[in-house]
Amino acid sequence: MKIKGFTPVEVFSTSFADIFKPAFTLAEVLITLGIIGIVAAMTLPSILQKRERLSIVVALKKFYSSFQNAINLSQLDHGPAVNWDTKTDYNDTEAMYAWFDEYVIQYMKILVNCNKDNNKACFHNYSYSTFPGESNIPSSSMANTRIMYIFQDGSAFTAITGGGTESMSRIFHKIFDTNGYRKPNAYGQDIFSFRYNKGKIYCDDHKSVTGGSVAASDSRDTLLDACKNNPQVCSCLIMHDGWEIKDDYPW
Repeated sequence: MKIKGFTPVEVFSTSFADIFKPAFTLAEVLITLGIIGIVAAMTLPSILQKRERLSIVVALKKFYSSFQNAINLSQLDHGPAVNWDTKTDYNDTEAMYAWFDEYVIQYMKILVNCNKDNNKACFHNYSYSTFPGESNIPSSSMANTRIMYIFQDGSAFTAITGGGTESMSRIFHKIFDTNGYRKPNAYGQDIFSFRYNKGKIYCDDHKSVTGGSVAASDSRDTLLDACKNNPQVCSCLIMHDGWEIKDDYPW
């Protein structure tokens, strides 16, 4: 007969401590835990950043596809987008709300329509910065020049009129915030700009209308450099990379 791997002779010739000797000493356990802690501290930031990148990309793709789908559905009811009403004067918030409410918002899942649910209250705790080093745009200014809608998941978008004339479909710059009121509220980090024109939504390359510095068709090196210096066009880089935020993306 054997007891825990020992024969009767071995049981009586082996001390109790030898039979039940622990596999690891306390010191060995502490050293192992320390190593695990060091490895976790080194890898956790990378894991968290990858998770953040993925969540941002998912939100951007969802907004992009939802907005374009709303435009497509609206065209079934209102006809081709190129024939829609374009009388939305620059920074005329009432006209912009009327345009979006009629042609877009009724086809999207909106939690808060700031035009109907107290415009100034919507903007009260919201501001964001557009370029590195710039101070945030005050909420009071946005409430007078921009419109705002908040989605059910807490994300939000504001919009402002862009260039164009009444002879063409109105151009809007749509600023999408992936996490709404939560920080950092900065372009290229949790805020990304898109452009609407003639029934289509684009990244905000800003070149074809206002003579900006990039076009969505430019090389990746050009878009990467532009994103570093003008975060408004970072949506072009992400779309160029196949809806991916790569390791060299300028956070």
